[in-house]
Amino acid sequence: MFERTQWYQLAYNDTTGAGTAFGVELKLDSDAPFRMTGIAVWILGAGSTAQTQSAIELRYTGPDREFLQRHMIQASALTPAFLLNRNSLTPGTGANCMLFSPINPNRIYPPSGTIVFDIQTQPNAGPVDALIVVFGTKIFRDGACWSPSYPARYTATPFFGYGIQCNAANSLPLLNQPMPIDPDADFVWQAGTHSDFGGVSASTLLAGEEQGEIEITAVTPGTGGNAITIQVTSTGISQALSITVIGNAITIQLATDGGGAELTLTQTLADLINGTPAAAALVTATLLGGPGQLAPSTGGVIRNLIGGTNSLSNQLVDMGVKIKDYVGKYYMNDYIPVALVYGFINGQVPGLPYPEIYIPRNQALYFDFNWIASAAVPTPPTPNILTLTHKGMKVFSS
Repeated sequence: MFERTQWYQLAYNDTTGAGTAFGVELKLDSDAPFRMTGIAVWILGAGSTAQTQSAIELRYTGPDREFLQRHMIQASALTPAFLLNRNSLTPGTGANCMLFSPINPNRIYPPSGTIVFDIQTQPNAGPVDALIVVFGTKIFRDGACWSPSYPARYTATPFFGYGIQCNAANSLPLLNQPMPIDPDADFVWQAGTHSDFGGVSASTLLAGEEQGEIEITAVTPGTGGNAITIQVTSTGISQALSITVIGNAITIQLATDGGGAELTLTQTLADLINGTPAAAALVTATLLGGPGQLAPSTGGVIRNLIGGTNSLSNQLVDMGVKIKDYVGKYYMNDYIPVALVYGFINGQVPGLPYPEIYIPRNQALYFDFNWIASAAVPTPPTPNILTLTHKGMKVFSS
């Protein structure tokens, strides 16, 4: 017999603020019994709303389909760390968060079994999107499912170097992203953390009625990009095209002929900015239209880039992840919030997969990413890069 980590997810969506969902069945897989060891309630989009686990109450059944609670229980009462705070979409704010509440003694559900839930929204809580996530293990007979085993004799060393990233600015879902294991040793995943980087780059649009369009965007996201200035002048007779960069100030003189008419084309201007190291270190010029048209100018006006915002930690706690092994078998039935699998509170509280997940050398774990949409946050904050870090041991055969 061996056990394999498993998460199951059930969604509860109440658009009215007075919702109920009685007798909702979470169907379990048919390939093995499921040992339920913990439960959590995750409020989606909670960084943008006042919702917490207090918003709903529930009860659920054991393997015999009898409810384990006589009355509905407020979800916050199930959570052992209810007052832990996570920053979500706004620094310093966010919903109260939780660890998985342990189920003791564990409950073992048969293959193809169901966990039945009664759920309802608390009075005056308002609309709410929630995920009920149960955690545990599948119990397999030896040989019923692929399972790696430790070498009979081995040495092991701590290893924190395996990670994988998801760029939330890319088209989602992002599927089958591999995390390959080095050829020198097997890897045992014992804990994981997440972090993300966000923020918006400042920009400005250069355009005119008879000119092409160029978007100037700060290379580094954040408010610092708002201090970058660009000045494009097209005055003077027989002027050569030139660029000067002093600090954060970019000054460009467009080429003109003997009559003072402008000669520089949009494509030429974009190439000049991107091809000048001092300017390219500050900004990127993107041609939006009219490569053969005359280059736009600012009319000699010094223009600041605008709209830059600093990165916000933990914007992507509602990013969902599905993980599968190299033979294509998933560890979860649907997308689970990364913060439940990998820990939360600025990514410093580690998630603890149990039992540990063993990946042979030269093999890989594969990751699917998708935003778990809610009414509060229907699309992921962008640009934003999510990094998942896997901590554990390298296992060397003796």
